[in-house]
Formats: sequence, structure tokens, C-alpha cells
Amino acid sequence: MNLVHSDRLYLTPDEEFRRLWNLQAIRITAVPVRAMSATESAFLEGFHTSFRIQDRRRVVSGPRKQGVVLPNNTTNAARRLSNLRERLDKIEALKEIYYVKIVDYVAKEQVEVATLEDSTTVFYLPLRAVKKVKIGRTNWRIVLHASSHESSEPSLNDVLEMGPKLLPEILAILLRFIVHNSAIVGDVRPAFLQLVL
Repeated sequence: MNLVHSDRLYLTPDEEFRRLWNLQAIRITAVPVRAMSATESAFLEGFHTSFRIQDRRRVVSGPRKQGVVLPNNTTNAARRLSNLRERLDKIEALKEIYYVKIVDYVAKEQVEVATLEDSTTVFYLPLRAVKKVKIGRTNWRIVLHASSHESSEPSLNDVLEMGPKLLPEILAILLRFIVHNSAIVGDVRPAFLQLVL
């Protein structure tokens, strides 16, 4: 129900909340305007077909490029681990950050301790520390290095297909913040750690 006061139209909280998702008045929608190609539709169908929940984790099958084989990267993973250990021994502060982060990942069951196996069905994702200096403060974060690869061999990034763009335009997201009185935000930083490939 609309309430009118001093010649101005006011919306109830429910109506204002609904308007948060409907920006047709300025021609912005959350759904992509262009139609998906047959390849993109098949990609999404494969993703939805492979999706399942197992042990409270979301499991999906990564869409692979035709004719590109994912190699065994055991040697590369062992070398990267050795290099990481040497680096951590030199930088005590980074070693502490790594320890805290890894213990947190293991406690949340977002990663698991891996043993090196000589198998073609296993591909190891090495960890890498990324340093960011902002306003005189240094922050470190640990990322999975999917572009790591053996010499002359493809990486995991090289083997997997890139899917269709599903995210809304950044302009649409920003305009929602200035058009409406309320916004809902969430922290999705660890969301990718809930996926099993």
C-alpha cells in the first residue's frame, strides 16, 4: 500500500525492498540481456547436471577443453612446496600468517592434507602468498595457484573451459546502492573454498 504525504509518494518497507531488485525504470536488470549461445547453454547444463552436495560441500565437475589432457603435476607440486618452505623459513612473520591460515582452512574442512601420489588422476594446487601493501600496512593472503604447471605442460587453468559471464554489470550493482534506501551485503570471500572440483 502506498502512503501519500505532502504530495510525495512513500513506499512501504516491503515495496521498497522489492524495488531493490527491479531497476527497470533506468533500464538495468540483474539478468543478462543477451541470449546465450548453444555452447554456453550446454556449459551451464553440464554444470547443473554435475552439481551435487556431498558431506556438506558443493561438488561440481570442471568443464574441460576438448583434446587438452591434465598432466600429473606431482614433481611441480613437490618443488613448489620445497620453495615455499624455504621462503617461510626466511620470513618468520609470513610463516606465522601461513600457519594460522592453514590451520583455519583445515579446521573448517576447506582443505585437506594431501600426500604425494604418482597418479594421473590427481592434480595438486600449490599455494602461493600474495602480498598487498595498502596505506602503509602489509596484508598477506594465501591463494591457490591454478596457473602453476610443469615445463611444457598445461596448467589447470589451461585445461578448463571458461564459462559464460553470469555476473551482473558492476554499474547495475553500484546504482542499486544510490537508488534505494536499504542494501543487503554479505561476505562471500571464503565461498570458493566450499567447492570441490
